[in-house]
Amino acid sequence: MNSTDPNSSCDRHAVLGGLIDGVRRLLPGILLIIAASSLLLITDRMHRASAIGDLPQITIFQFASRPVLDECVAEMLRQRYI
Repeated sequence: MNSTDPNSSCDRHAVLGGLIDGVRRLLPGILLIIAASSLLLITDRMHRASAIGDLPQITIFQFASRPVLDECVAEMLRQRYI
């Protein structure tokens, strides 16, 4: 078996080992992001609006009028999303 053969088991193990090493190096950062996100979501739970009446009013400004965009805005107004 030649070492340049793409099907050699040695190359597959090297690639797999590099992938595992990469994941191990990224894992602490990913876990930190997940922990910080969870903490922010939990602490913000009480401050979220629970009813439609609690939502702030916004203004919709369109640079151009397109039928699809107009229909989308009209439906959102009908459903009281905005």
